[in-house]
Amino acid sequence: PKGKVLDQPVELLDLYPTLLSLTGEKDHSKLDGKSLLPFMQGKNNSSTYAKSLVFHYDPKTKSDVMGQTLIHKYWRYTDWGKGEKGSELYIRKNDPFEFVNRIQEKSFLNLKVDAQKTIQSGPIPKPGESNRPRALLEPGMVTN
Repeated sequence: PKGKVLDQPVELLDLYPTLLSLTGEKDHSKLDGKSLLPFMQGKNNSSTYAKSLVFHYDPKTKSDVMGQTLIHKYWRYTDWGKGEKGSELYIRKNDPFEFVNRIQEKSFLNLKVDAQKTIQSGPIPKPGESNRPRALLEPGMVTN
């Protein structure tokens, strides 16, 4: 709605489906991201997270590590390799640049468990080759 600020987490990859929605295109099934048009029209959406599939290239193992991220307006949780490669929890409200990983702090155990359950409860997106992020192969080299 005009003049209203929403605190719903969104991602840059939501921009393209939004632009398509504004042109009248309705089929976004092959795109990552979700149209923000419902928010712009003032329609309520009960989702409180932006959920992403991310890749990180591990130079030690020379392989991609798949991660899943939940972004809430106050925190971000990332689970690498289904938790086997580590996890991250940043309290964005107090640490907006995400410098301090709080995953080991007992005071955030319930938040960590809830975030893990949320990630495990949803379907895992399957990225195609064309939309996989580029992986650093050697210092200074990026694949096309």
